[in-house]
Amino acid sequence: NLTDYLKRLKDVSEPVLLATKDLAIASLESKLWRSQWLPKIDIETRAGYLPLDIRPSDGGASVGGMVLAKIDLFSGLDSVWERREGEAKRNKAEASLKQVILSSVTQVELAFRRLKTTEVRVHLEEQNEERSKKFYQSILSEYRRGIKNSSDVRSASLGLSEATLRREKYKLDFLVQRIELERALGASVE
Repeated sequence: NLTDYLKRLKDVSEPVLLATKDLAIASLESKLWRSQWLPKIDIETRAGYLPLDIRPSDGGASVGGMVLAKIDLFSGLDSVWERREGEAKRNKAEASLKQVILSSVTQVELAFRRLKTTEVRVHLEEQNEERSKKFYQSILSEYRRGIKNSSDVRSASLGLSEATLRREKYKLDFLVQRIELERALGASVE
């Protein structure tokens, strides 16, 4: 069923999976601009003999600590431009994913239609072979009774062998179309 193949497409197809990962990465990167609005906090600790300007008056070893917090009040609109750039990358990844899905769906639908057409041809050739076999058997029975001659039997047997050959050719085409459908889905075919 075509819908079953299309459902498998999102789980199996490599181009769709890669485009999905690219969209996830772009979505995460588009949210990074918010971190620039948060304060930056640095913590520094020192132990032992400290520099002269922060050393205690007794001159011995001691421990000192410092917390430094920075808040950018104006970043020159860098964060605004980074936000817009992140959104543009995310939108590009979304459009790319849609394009890859559409392209993959089209390939799968074409391969499926070809497969179904070949399946109908195989069925028709099987019916044609059955008719040729019945015709050959009737010509052969009439030949045995002396009604038909050997050239009639020869032409009937050639018709049967051609029908059998065409059926086998279409069966081979069916298998090739099946492999093409699996390739369109992205499955590895050995």
